[in-house]
Amino acid sequence: MSGRWQFASGVNHGAWAMFGASLASTTTERPTGVHFFVPRSDLTIVDTWHSMGLRGTGSNDVVLDDVFVPDHMILPDGQLFASGTEHAKRHETLGYSCIPIFTGLAFILTGPVIGIAETALAAFVERTLEWKDVFIRSSKAHRVQIQVRLAQAQDEIRSAKARVSGVMDLFDQLIAEGRRATTEERILAKWQICEAGEACKDAVDRLFVAAGSHSVFDDSVLQRAFRDLHVAKNHSFLDIDLAREMRGRVELGLDPGTPLF
Repeated sequence: MSGRWQFASGVNHGAWAMFGASLASTTTERPTGVHFFVPRSDLTIVDTWHSMGLRGTGSNDVVLDDVFVPDHMILPDGQLFASGTEHAKRHETLGYSCIPIFTGLAFILTGPVIGIAETALAAFVERTLEWKDVFIRSSKAHRVQIQVRLAQAQDEIRSAKARVSGVMDLFDQLIAEGRRATTEERILAKWQICEAGEACKDAVDRLFVAAGSHSVFDDSVLQRAFRDLHVAKNHSFLDIDLAREMRGRVELGLDPGTPLF
């Protein structure tokens, strides 16, 4: 295998890495999509992850130069996305194969996103209680606009957690019933996940603005949360516009318009 891949999160710490590729076929004109595994020792890590946020993920570029990959380390996309590989069948957790892979991958991102928002909320409350307004000579906690923004942010974060909890309930139901999700269930779950991410972003934006000039310093938890959450929300799996489009299409009796859900 040869090529260059972007956004290899965790590559500096993991012993193995997985990448997607297209294999030329001798029998058809269309290449075969696959995912394959290689040890980190076969990689060249390119230091490209100089980002505004989520710097700790180390999502650098990776280069492979004519690296041999044995057949047992290559998985066809069709089997992988359907959780139908022989490797998966050897595990007791096979029930999780009921969870659609793209929805599941998007779901994984909700934990850090909600955690960032909750951290920002706690930092805002702590800062506000000790923050004196030079004009009214008392804590800014007495200002109505601060109280309103705080209440709105709390509601947005709670809404996000409720949406994610609903997706968890769907996953549990699928596993208990031993069935695959319908198209409608997958679309709804993906939409709920993306709306949760959007709500957390809105909450942090609201708190960042309310905190005023003190939120922009490098040692401010709010500025870090602002940067990290905006970078997280730019992940393709949390694309709110696409999620809303897919849901609208399905509600109108159309196809989703993309298989990536």
